[in-house]
Amino acid sequence: MPWTNLGTFNLTNHWVYSSPVEGEIFRITHHSIEEYPEEGLRAVIAQGFHDAGLNVFKPKRFVYSNEIEVFNFYFPQGLEEHFLAFKRLDKSNTEWIITVELFHSDNPEDDLNNYLISRFGETAMSALYPRLNSGGLKPKSGDTVLSANVPKKILDNNIARGSYTFRTTSSRVTLATGFDEDNEPLITLEVVPPNYTYSMSATTAGMYQGEVWALSEEQTNVGFTEFSAG
Repeated sequence: MPWTNLGTFNLTNHWVYSSPVEGEIFRITHHSIEEYPEEGLRAVIAQGFHDAGLNVFKPKRFVYSNEIEVFNFYFPQGLEEHFLAFKRLDKSNTEWIITVELFHSDNPEDDLNNYLISRFGETAMSALYPRLNSGGLKPKSGDTVLSANVPKKILDNNIARGSYTFRTTSSRVTLATGFDEDNEPLITLEVVPPNYTYSMSATTAGMYQGEVWALSEEQTNVGFTEFSAG
């Protein structure tokens, strides 16, 4: 299979990151450790980009393993240079080194379409994911308060939308295309756990560009950033 080596990284308690990448599937190989510490080894892998500083999103935890691990990310288009970022979470002095590789698919658009169909269904995918025009993405951020069991529109229709990031605080939040009179979602986009950052990204297949509504069972604060083309 067509794997490209992105480098070898010595994990520390500070963010380290790869060179700029264009891809969606990555694998990690852990270098051997002679004595595994009792407290264990823990780290996080995330997507990242630079503007005024280092920005990371969609973090995923992993631990030391003798097996190869595969991670799947969908990077927003138009962020110029984006990369993988790694940070160690444990306090052990044991040296922990990983090698990271990128998979190049022969048919990346077909792979993404299969992913969208499996997640949303074929009819929903064709309705929710019109193709995006290429171009840079400009962020627009905000925050709001959700009242308990009261649906609220977070994002308007936006045919230039390339991605969005949604940040919860104290309560789980359901994101949907809208809610009916019984507060049932018309089409669920995501159920976001409390104290979590969720990103919906697009690749060559585009992404959902309609209204985004939110609902929580408890009053809670949420933040959001929408990235738009042009």
